[in-house]
Amino acid sequence: MNITNGKFRSDRAKQEIADFFGLPRDSILDVPKMVIVGNVELSVENHLGIIKYTANSVTIAIPQGKVTVRGKDLVISGITRTLMEIRGRIESLDLLPESD
Repeated sequence: MNITNGKFRSDRAKQEIADFFGLPRDSILDVPKMVIVGNVELSVENHLGIIKYTANSVTIAIPQGKVTVRGKDLVISGITRTLMEIRGRIESLDLLPESD
C-alpha cells in the first residue's frame, strides 16, 4: 500500500508541475496519449511495445497495463519507439490495468 501511495504522491506532484508550467500532462506523467479518428485509425503515444498482433486484435503494452484494440483488417501502419498507429475497422478498445 505504501508503494501505491508513494506513486500517487509522485504522480500528483508531476501533475502540479505540469499545470504550473502549462505543460501537457502526458509528457510529464508517463501516460499514453491515444487519439482515435472515427473507427478507422488509432494513434498511441508513449507505448511500450506490441504484446499480440493479428488482423482482428492488437494488444499494446503501456506503462499502466495494456490496451487491446479489436476490429477487422487491423494493420500497424506505423511504429516508432514512442508512437504506434493502427488502421482498419476498429470495433472496440479495452484498457486493462497492470496486475498487482
